[in-house]
Amino acid sequence: MSTAHNHKIETGVPDSGAPEKKSPRKRRPRREPPTWSARLYLRIAPANMALARFLLEADDNLGYLSTLDRATGLLVFIHSPDQSREARAFIEDARTLMPIEIVDTGSALNQ
Repeated sequence: MSTAHNHKIETGVPDSGAPEKKSPRKRRPRREPPTWSARLYLRIAPANMALARFLLEADDNLGYLSTLDRATGLLVFIHSPDQSREARAFIEDARTLMPIEIVDTGSALNQ
């Protein structure tokens, strides 16, 4: 006897030979992409600017940092408004490695 043939478990349900159909995915309503990026103004020690960039690069596609004032460590963290929660979580995680201050937009630009 050959063992190459398939052994079927008897379930009492006739086998039609067709593969089982998966239930259709629930469709989410389509959202328009954001028109503008969200921004968080941050102040960190100038010596930690490279570390902040490396940490953000490791968190793939979350956003990017742009330096506004190297001497005072003022950065802008630009990200999708749809990922604001993730952006703030990133900052909280990064605070375990370095001090980071979220700066009010008005005071950040007036210094």
